[in-house]
Amino acid sequence: MGRLATPAEVPLPPWWDELDGRRVIAVTQGTQNVDPTDLLQPALDALADADVIVAASTGVRGVDTLPFPVPPNARAAAMLPFDALFPRVDLLVTNGGWGGTLTALSHGVPLVVGGADLDKPEVAGRVAAAGAGVNLRTGRPAPAAVREAVGRVRADPSYRDRAREIAAQLAEAGGAPRAAELLEEFAAGAR
Repeated sequence: MGRLATPAEVPLPPWWDELDGRRVIAVTQGTQNVDPTDLLQPALDALADADVIVAASTGVRGVDTLPFPVPPNARAAAMLPFDALFPRVDLLVTNGGWGGTLTALSHGVPLVVGGADLDKPEVAGRVAAAGAGVNLRTGRPAPAAVREAVGRVRADPSYRDRAREIAAQLAEAGGAPRAAELLEEFAAGAR
């Protein structure tokens, strides 16, 4: 298994300054099942006429382009520096990968989740049950379903409020440093 990139290793894309002063919606297919027609294409189609910049991650290192026409309001990059991006984002449309979902929630970003394999349906269900986003209940949603879900999350402040509550709970719990401490304590006790 490969090593995950740290935020410092993900460079800012050349279009980063275009996000300044704009409403931003991030979209990611994740890094495991990376067929861009599953979620990226329907999401970009759904948001093509929205007054936002759509920041899309292909999830494949070295692949900054998509194999279909990209609307004028969308920008793509292989990877996006989520810790720098999410403070600027209105919401995340994601396949429910745990890393992106947890990072979004740690920044108080609400979600629209469309995942169909591995743990993603469970993650989508938990995001919806927590009130922090909408579960699309499929990994290949229609553009209309994405558009409706994004509209619902943007119109209803309770999703952002709940995501911010979860962010506060995550911060209070100590985040990754505390998790590492607990793992080290567990490993030391197992010896």
